[in-house]
Amino acid sequence: MKRDMDLVRKILIAIENSVDDEPGTIDLPHDDYNDVTVFQHVRLMHEGNLIHAVEGRGFDKSAPWYPHSLTWHGHDFLDAVRDDAIWARVRMREKESGYTLPLEGLYQLAIFELNNKLGLIGG
Repeated sequence: MKRDMDLVRKILIAIENSVDDEPGTIDLPHDDYNDVTVFQHVRLMHEGNLIHAVEGRGFDKSAPWYPHSLTWHGHDFLDAVRDDAIWARVRMREKESGYTLPLEGLYQLAIFELNNKLGLIGG
């Protein structure tokens, strides 16, 4: 499975917008994704310290994972990529580079775009 950063962003937004932080109660994005893909991304995000999540019952990689809250790092990343226009610029710049950027690279690009939007850097 290839990591889908658009799905990562959607999951972060869903968790933040949730009123209940009980595992299994957060409405995860399933519109363009199957359950296995979503659960695998939740697991990766938990392992990457973006979110807190618990593993459901299962004995293979399709076992459900249920998020319940963002970590400090998850909040920081979401704050940087929340704006749709900034996220679009980040994804465009990544595509133009020809590289698949790691999370930290996407975060740094988002901070650059946010600072630019706020007029904190010349341009």
